[in-house]
Amino acid sequence: MSESTLFQLSRIYAGGWLAGRNSPDTDPADMDSVADRLNPYQAPAESQRWNRGFKDAVLRIQGIRVKSLDRLVGE
Repeated sequence: MSESTLFQLSRIYAGGWLAGRNSPDTDPADMDSVADRLNPYQAPAESQRWNRGFKDAVLRIQGIRVKSLDRLVGE
């Protein structure tokens, strides 16, 4: 499989974000295990991007500010 484009990675992030928005009661201490369980991607870049979207959404719901764009551009 070829490497994902930036657009594809943005859509993967959005998918993780949507899953995170649909999991508002996720305990921040359990975010990694929940994200790993729900993540549909196996390739490292895609999996990491989906996890990031999921975690950012959960943190945002809980009122913790995230700077996703800065982190995404830096990757």
